[in-house]
Amino acid sequence: MSEINKKLRKWRINPGKVIIFTFLFILIFNFLHTNTVFAQDKLKCELCGKTSWGKYWTYDNATYCDECYKNYPHCYSCGIPVKDPIILDGEHFCQNCYSFKLPKCDGCGIPVHKCWIKKDKNGKISRYCRNCLEKFSDKCSLCGTALIGRYWVINSTIVEGPRKYCEQCKSKGKKCFFCGLLVSPYAKPDFEGRFICDGCSKNLIEKSYDYYPVFDSVKRSFLKMGLKVNNTPTLSVVGFKKLKQLGESVTYSTGDKWGLYKCTKVITGTGADRSIFLKTSDIYVVSRLPRELAFYVITHEYAHAWYEERVVTSRGPVIDEGFAEWVSYHILKDHGMNYLAESLKHKKDIYGEGLRKLLEIERKRGSDGVMDFILE
Repeated sequence: MSEINKKLRKWRINPGKVIIFTFLFILIFNFLHTNTVFAQDKLKCELCGKTSWGKYWTYDNATYCDECYKNYPHCYSCGIPVKDPIILDGEHFCQNCYSFKLPKCDGCGIPVHKCWIKKDKNGKISRYCRNCLEKFSDKCSLCGTALIGRYWVINSTIVEGPRKYCEQCKSKGKKCFFCGLLVSPYAKPDFEGRFICDGCSKNLIEKSYDYYPVFDSVKRSFLKMGLKVNNTPTLSVVGFKKLKQLGESVTYSTGDKWGLYKCTKVITGTGADRSIFLKTSDIYVVSRLPRELAFYVITHEYAHAWYEERVVTSRGPVIDEGFAEWVSYHILKDHGMNYLAESLKHKKDIYGEGLRKLLEIERKRGSDGVMDFILE
């Protein structure tokens, strides 16, 4: 130090003044170029109003002291500390972000953070809060719960339009014996052990004698179509278990769980002189069917009666059943039962296969072409 002092004296520089000027330089430098040592007099914290001495934080020209920055929650969107935050879906938001930056619910108009997006059949996207989502969502056809997340869609063969069900109803519900839609898990079966949904229950034919007006309507429809049955079969209304027994006990029978046709056929003569006589001809229909389903079942079985009077040798189950379905398809259409008629084309059994084959022949050759194909 003595050597330095000697040189300073030689240059006529006072060492004390050097120290003072050096300290002042460091002080001014920190004041002008750092936020971590001292703050300007006008840097007041936006939350507490105190001058921000020491370390401070700035957001969009707003200043926050270090204490407020650490102690108050921060806006989920912009990150600033908020004294009185708006809490939405468990997150904190400042008033500005809540009012202007968050998307709005298309149902009630309030800002939403965790919104649910729903797309309609035209591709339009809507955003909903939880309450509006439950309000505008499809409901379970059985319990009425809003369908949020995974759900099941079930189509019926005799009821128009699909039905949607929540997972709980799908796992616990029973299938309706007639339409295949779900029945409440608390529903009780009828006297034959069948579960029947509310829709089918309202349209059941309860009395056996109420089937005969339906049969008369079927016969008139056949005459209108140019199909005359010479030996009108006997119509019998039986229980489900009895129908099942009849189907197992006869040599030749057609039908499913709702109806059955059986006959005793006598063939005489050969070639052009060959004639067919039905010694017995009977239609059996299960009791307590929904009215439209009863009309279809009787139509199908009555078509077998016409077929058996004219066809000597069976063409196989696909064509035999396909012809009965083809006649049913056109008569159902004529009576305005379009959904039931169209559902026949989508069956995945021999009934649907035969119908699709005959409809293709009709498309190429017309209805006369179908009759020629059957009788050839």
